[in-house]
Amino acid sequence: MKTTKYFLGLLLLLIIPLALATPSFPYDVFPYVIGGEVTINGELAPDNVDIDAYINGEKYASDLTEDGHYRLSIPGDDPDTHGKEGGTAGEIVTIKINGETASQTSTWREGLMIVVDITLETDNPPQPPPPPPPQPENHAPSLDYIQDIPATEGDLITIDPSASDQDDDILSFSFTPPLDDNGEWQTEDDDAGTYTVTVTVSDGELTDTQDVEITVEQLQDNPPDAPPTTPPTTPPTTPPTTPPDHSPNPTLVTIYNDLSNPGYSEEIYNSESQTSTTNYANPEPTEKREKNKEKSKPLELGTIRQSGSITDSAAGEDFGFGISLKNTNTKKIKNIKVSVTVPELGLSSEIGPFNLKRGESLYKTIQLPIPEDTDYGEYFAKVTIKNNNHKTVKFRRFYIE
Repeated sequence: MKTTKYFLGLLLLLIIPLALATPSFPYDVFPYVIGGEVTINGELAPDNVDIDAYINGEKYASDLTEDGHYRLSIPGDDPDTHGKEGGTAGEIVTIKINGETASQTSTWREGLMIVVDITLETDNPPQPPPPPPPQPENHAPSLDYIQDIPATEGDLITIDPSASDQDDDILSFSFTPPLDDNGEWQTEDDDAGTYTVTVTVSDGELTDTQDVEITVEQLQDNPPDAPPTTPPTTPPTTPPTTPPDHSPNPTLVTIYNDLSNPGYSEEIYNSESQTSTTNYANPEPTEKREKNKEKSKPLELGTIRQSGSITDSAAGEDFGFGISLKNTNTKKIKNIKVSVTVPELGLSSEIGPFNLKRGESLYKTIQLPIPEDTDYGEYFAKVTIKNNNHKTVKFRRFYIE
């Protein structure tokens, strides 16, 4: 029953085109089609066993077994030629299995399609092909450590990574923005801030990554809070620009600009007998200077989280980013703004301004509406946290599917 159903399917595939179309044979003689089950030594034949049809010692059709079955289309002879192109009515068709004659034969008849199960008893049954050799285990490449990078606006930043691979595979490197495909970034004015980029090495299957922090300082040719190149003429009653040293080991303490201390710079010389001060901005009371001897800490950026999986974003839906912040400074930080932009899609969203008290932590979310006509693929979102004196930038990869 199984063989009959199998071959009926073959017959239907042939009958339909034969009934609906003009024969495409080189002459107007329909072939004789046989097929069925192949059994060798009582077992179903493996795949890819040769099955051949012969008439009077000449081979006219061939096939390979599949799932223990075969199918042969044996052409007929063209009566208008002197040569022999196939069978004629009543000729015996001999079937060979892997070069050995099967127990069954058939009789060539034009245009017929019948089931002929064939069997073979042999001392040399076909052997199944050997299994493919096991593939060697692939090991992930290892990225060599990359130092964080300090820079100044206008610098060309270049990351030239190196890596090792246990399997000696061909490796490729990729970078997240603002680095280009070659690992370079030409900084410009207004690029001051802290950027986190991801460097990835791949062997085509496995990868290794590292985040690298790039800190770009603002370029100041002659900042207003710096001392002039040539000291001005000082009246006799004005204290000298260079503070007198009344201690064998004076200590220099510098107050740096940060989110909570905009535009202020001062040098304080401490000694047991005297404290002299040079101020380039508005001087502060002595008590405030003493309080600010310790360098202020900057705003601490925590995690940036995308809502849900980064692979399940869909066009026409909102995509959320969560940003956690903490003020590790000694003062209140004012006028903080957080923005998320996707330049490639023309998307931008901003929240703020808001303030963070000393030691306060805060979690903010930003929603970006993804247009319905957005193409599927990989995109990068630029997340910026800033106030009037500081800017931190991070890039996050996400996918639209």
